[in-house]
Amino acid sequence: MALWKIGLLVAVLTAGWFLLPRHFDMVVLVCALVWGVDYLRGRSSLLETRRRGSVTRLGELLGVETRRGQASFRFPRAGAIGEFSSHTVESGGRLVDLVELSLPTFRKVPFCFVVRFKDAQIRESELVENSMIPGIRFEYILRRVELGEPLEAAANLPDLMVDVVRELGGEGQLRRLSGRQIRVQKVYYNGRSLHFQTLMPQEGPGPGELETFLEDAFGMHARLVELVDGVEFRVPM
Repeated sequence: MALWKIGLLVAVLTAGWFLLPRHFDMVVLVCALVWGVDYLRGRSSLLETRRRGSVTRLGELLGVETRRGQASFRFPRAGAIGEFSSHTVESGGRLVDLVELSLPTFRKVPFCFVVRFKDAQIRESELVENSMIPGIRFEYILRRVELGEPLEAAANLPDLMVDVVRELGGEGQLRRLSGRQIRVQKVYYNGRSLHFQTLMPQEGPGPGELETFLEDAFGMHARLVELVDGVEFRVPM
């Protein structure tokens, strides 16, 4: 809900408290209904927007048959199954096509992390203890992991996150992900799958660019799987 709407509801509640004390319960109920309707409309609009994306061009480059305007598809590679999905998000007052590559690890573990690029075009709020990581149904307590500029990271197991960064090729490898035509905005792991959120070139990536990105992403995925499989987790799910 927009700030001005929240301010208006607060003003109505305050006025109701002082001017209509006998009917304040009704004032609260009406405000709750207004908030609920606004929330549902906003969520419906977001879901509608997310369906606008297309990964047809990527399917063509990978030799996967896709329909015009298709929003996602799966493809096998290097002993794993990747999934490209696309949706449109609002950033800086304009709509941006965001393409996400997700790679499942086929094991659910109580470990999650996120690495973001401070100079990313998709702007997000600062990382805090209860920042949400997509795909997690319950809330982990995240701890900041200090990485060099322009990276920011957090994980529920910071010591393991340090090992992960090293295994994924170090901070330098992560920085290179955002310095190409396929610009990675965020990398996150939700305990089940590794995700790369990217901005693709407007005309679509060239075959060489896509190949380099996939080689790096699937290589990171393989090293993450190997590392996680060797850890005995004592954190409850």
